Amino acid sequence: MSIRERPPEKSELDKWFSRSDFVTSELEYRLEHTSEWNYYVKRQEDEVQGGMRISVTKFERGIPWALKKLGFNVELPDPPSAETSVSSVVGNALHEGKILKKLLLDNINPENVEQNLPCYSDEKNTPYKKVLTEKNIANIDKSNIETVVYEAWDLFHKDPDLVKKTPMDLLFRDSGLRDPKLEYEIRKSSRVREPGIKLAQKLIEEKLNEEPNSSFPEYHEVRLVLNYELLQLVGIVDSVSAEEKDGEIYFYERDLKTGKAKPKDEIGKFISEMQTGVMILLSENFVVNNMPKGYLERNEDLIYILYGLSEKGKDRVHLTYDWFNKNTGEMFREEIKIEDREKLIGRLKWFGRFAAAFKGYLIYYLKSGVEKESAGQRPYPKKKIEKPNPFGLAQKNLKLREAREEFKNIVEELDSKVEPKERKQEKFKIGVVGTGKDCSDCGNEIMRECTLDWAKAGGKTSRISIEDKCFSCGKPGYQEKYKLVFNSRIEE
Repeated sequence: MSIRERPPEKSELDKWFSRSDFVTSELEYRLEHTSEWNYYVKRQEDEVQGGMRISVTKFERGIPWALKKLGFNVELPDPPSAETSVSSVVGNALHEGKILKKLLLDNINPENVEQNLPCYSDEKNTPYKKVLTEKNIANIDKSNIETVVYEAWDLFHKDPDLVKKTPMDLLFRDSGLRDPKLEYEIRKSSRVREPGIKLAQKLIEEKLNEEPNSSFPEYHEVRLVLNYELLQLVGIVDSVSAEEKDGEIYFYERDLKTGKAKPKDEIGKFISEMQTGVMILLSENFVVNNMPKGYLERNEDLIYILYGLSEKGKDRVHLTYDWFNKNTGEMFREEIKIEDREKLIGRLKWFGRFAAAFKGYLIYYLKSGVEKESAGQRPYPKKKIEKPNPFGLAQKNLKLREAREEFKNIVEELDSKVEPKERKQEKFKIGVVGTGKDCSDCGNEIMRECTLDWAKAGGKTSRISIEDKCFSCGKPGYQEKYKLVFNSRIEE
């Protein structure tokens, strides 16, 4: 594999007052001069290395980390906090609420929900069907539409069946929230209800003012996976509908945004262009191959797999962001376009190559928010030793409570028979624990393994074995064995 030449040197002015927007050639040059890339190329010679799967939303964290690894002065985003987790739950609930209100305003029958939600399972469609069965606006006066929609929303956002589906949703899997009870409390609170009412007002106003100009249905929450170069890109289309103009089918996608718009500084612009551009690339391939006539057939796999980019879909997808302010209820629309397609594709290829070389470390960072330094000669971070349950070994033979009580009684009995000047209390922790000492050979922590073998029925003694050992290099250390004899002191 050829190594790229270094891009032209920057002028003194550019070094001090940089006008760079992360030129692709500079990104490629820095990547190919990392030890991780060299090691990746060597591994390729022995065995073909796979690519990496990543959702478009994770670009917000993955791209800054990649730029920092290549030496750019970039600050990493803060890891998810309790407040961002709550915001994610609220945002997810508003997305679901938008779907419900659109189904309600479009007079969709409960039996036809699957057609408009082609990537939802029957179980996940149930909350929508329940509300649509009770509430209907087909034969009511327009002045009562708001009342029906608000009542439907009150029924929907308090449904506990929504909670158990949310943690596995692809979009919010890494929100940090893992407590279903806490999530349900948030969902049924005013933090969800009030912005949901404000969003309903906007959707109703839009529905009453729109002119029917399309006979094509609107599809929601369409999940896409695009295989391109060394990346498997995952994205979710909030809603997509078609319209016929002059014999051609054009597609309109809308994405509800409930958070704050990212700052348009250099790194913010980089991330935004990657996210919006990739969503358009995904959509272009999707509509050409799956909606050529404006209709979408439900996929049994509940996800649509795509391969490569599509020239036929170019300029046929119109993407719009609906920025919704949860506090004020205001909404404004932003038209999204690809400004420079060649630059976008070049950056996408670069990020795919970077993700392949740094795969293990990038995955670790995206999951944990913790940076692990790479030595360049190991594809994945070193695994931390898993410490078992301290009473796990004893629990095999005795119930946990009985084991603790019996062991406590034995130690107290034996300790009472030791003379004061010889008294030395030992605290045994069954299992593997750290000693706080480092191995002189490899520098990793020395671990202490303490095992307890209880006397079998009819036997007279129980044994405790203690062994210090470095689990990384195998270097042995301190070892002792004790006999526990009832009504007597410990004997070595």
